[in-house]
Amino acid sequence: MPPPEPDPLVGTVVDGRYRVLARLSEGGMGVVYRAEHVFLKREVALKRLHRELTGHGEAVARFEREAQAAAQIDHPNVCQVLDCGVGQDGAFFIAMELLAGASLDRRIAEAAPLPLAEIADIGLQLCDALGRAHSLGIVHRDLKPENVMLVPRRDGPGVVAKIMDFGIAKVAQEGGGNKLTQAGMVFGTPAYMAPEQAAGTAVDARADLYALGVILFEMATGRCPFEAPTLSAVLTKQLTEDAPPLEAAAPQLVYPHPFRDLVARCLVKDPDRRFGSAAELAAALRGCAGLAAIPVTLPPAPVASPALAPAMPHSDATILAASSPSLPPSPGPFTTGITAPTVYPGTTPPRRSRTPLIVASSVAFLAVAAVIAILVGRHGSDPNRSNAATSSAAPTAGPPPPATSYQPRPERVEGPPATRLLPPTAGRVPPAATSHQPGPERVEGPPATSVPSPPHAWSPSAALEDLVPPPAPPTAAELLAAAAAERLTFETVVPDVADALASAAQGKVRDAVARLERLSGTLDGNAHYHWELAVLLQRDRKLPKAVEHALRAVEIDPRYAADPALLALGDAALAQRPSAEAAERFFERVLDADGAARLARQVLDSGRQTAVARRARDLLTRLGLLDGLPDYIRLPLLAVAAEDCTGRKEILAEIQARPDARMAPYLRRFKGESGCGILNFQDCWPCERSELRSALAAVDAAPAGGGNGADASP
Repeated sequence: MPPPEPDPLVGTVVDGRYRVLARLSEGGMGVVYRAEHVFLKREVALKRLHRELTGHGEAVARFEREAQAAAQIDHPNVCQVLDCGVGQDGAFFIAMELLAGASLDRRIAEAAPLPLAEIADIGLQLCDALGRAHSLGIVHRDLKPENVMLVPRRDGPGVVAKIMDFGIAKVAQEGGGNKLTQAGMVFGTPAYMAPEQAAGTAVDARADLYALGVILFEMATGRCPFEAPTLSAVLTKQLTEDAPPLEAAAPQLVYPHPFRDLVARCLVKDPDRRFGSAAELAAALRGCAGLAAIPVTLPPAPVASPALAPAMPHSDATILAASSPSLPPSPGPFTTGITAPTVYPGTTPPRRSRTPLIVASSVAFLAVAAVIAILVGRHGSDPNRSNAATSSAAPTAGPPPPATSYQPRPERVEGPPATRLLPPTAGRVPPAATSHQPGPERVEGPPATSVPSPPHAWSPSAALEDLVPPPAPPTAAELLAAAAAERLTFETVVPDVADALASAAQGKVRDAVARLERLSGTLDGNAHYHWELAVLLQRDRKLPKAVEHALRAVEIDPRYAADPALLALGDAALAQRPSAEAAERFFERVLDADGAARLARQVLDSGRQTAVARRARDLLTRLGLLDGLPDYIRLPLLAVAAEDCTGRKEILAEIQARPDARMAPYLRRFKGESGCGILNFQDCWPCERSELRSALAAVDAAPAGGGNGADASP
């Protein structure tokens, strides 16, 4: 194959400012070059409109208009547009930041299915970027993994996801498996098109949320929900077929219900039944951040689904920087940490190989037995002493101690014999925490008849207790994972619950809520039942009732106190006046020091909402948790929640005296904030603007928690 002809533009200077260094890639509307600003010596990605399109009025106007719109977005998760102009030959160009990383498409090809924590992290970043774009009236229309760059973070592990090519479609050609965009006709890539987009009708921001749902599906399974050998066949599927469930594409994993429900809602055909905004989708994703998929040891046969046909060849990843550093390795597969999941009637537990456990137990037993034999041999000269030692190891008569602190009694529901026994109410300590049974107790006789043991008396049972310490209690994460695993089984083995959740997956949330509420006579008191209702009622925008069910779930099963979905529900309820009181009752039940810091960060991340910040401040004060917050969180929260300008100035002065670089994200968002007052045109920080600038300057110059009195915890 002959080498490609050299590009005549390489080595030239465009518009007297950008020296072209190399050609990086080519799309439907233009070519992307690596270039350097001749004065600033900064490398950029220079996207240049094809010369043959310079006389095409619509293409030129669209190129210029979308470049201006992308420059307005100014968001850390959007590829920054630095400049726009016209070269000497009349060709339009856009100068963008040069990204050194890998595309999400490449990450999926190399590592899918991705861990749910990574999926949620990338999804949340994309939601933030889309939310900013949609607020400016910009709809991407071609969101796909190839248009998302993953750039390694400079300040720690993980990646920054950046969306590229806002609103700039590419010319499509069917064939070769390339997923391209045809300019001037149907905008988008068929595999990621919303049905209304595939039909050629008007689209809005919800089309981008549909595309993001496809990306979430692909990150979780390694496949798109709709695949076919030709682009026209994919479009037909988008218009006529329902999206398959996650388990149809990844039968080796069981994803938590909130994530399954979230993806299904993104992929509903009717836009009115999808998430209403990127912020709403982000709130649901945030509730999945602490969850994990459960590997299935022996995966069942794949679910037959007409949507999952032979896949099209995948297009190559789009990479702006030619030399892309490797992304940080993904964390290993997530597991629940529970070795013996609860089995409900009518279900079969997953099979696990017990050979390593048996071998290890046998070796440990033989080692302990050898030690006992040696020690017993040392005392063998005294038969009475040997008999006394043997008798002390005999179990004490009497009932055995209970395995757990509480065992709820199973309830019964109407139904066929195989399913009449309802799963026990949640709240048990998982089996991993109860496998160790206390050893026999020593019983001393009356003082008059007791015979004191010699100083050197020895007991085999005492030696065993010294050699085999009891297992460590389960962590909060393990307890929560156990609750999630039990809930998945609960969703499956109770037919009426399964039917209700299937209805919710189709977007019929109110019908699902009504179905579950009709089961209250038999399921009230089951923590999993209340959890399901809380999540669905939040989707139905009935926050006060949702929080009441969340509180009920926590009261029944304390493991749910750390559940991310319920905490996200509490955050949303605290931000709304009608549900704020219920949210405060919920947080009074679940908050500890770590939870207080999480809540404060959530309030700060949501923007300058004085009423919400004051509720959080007052709640944490009542619980005695405010003063325990790290300064880099506490002081910005107090600044936002201050009652008046004088109080806010005092807090800003304290921040200036005790700066911490970690305060910067919470303060910088207010640097140019407007939108207050009756007409929403006024400055939100009118009287403290100079103090805010001074505080920001001190914070930018300070290390993160570096010796200035601020808490140094991460």
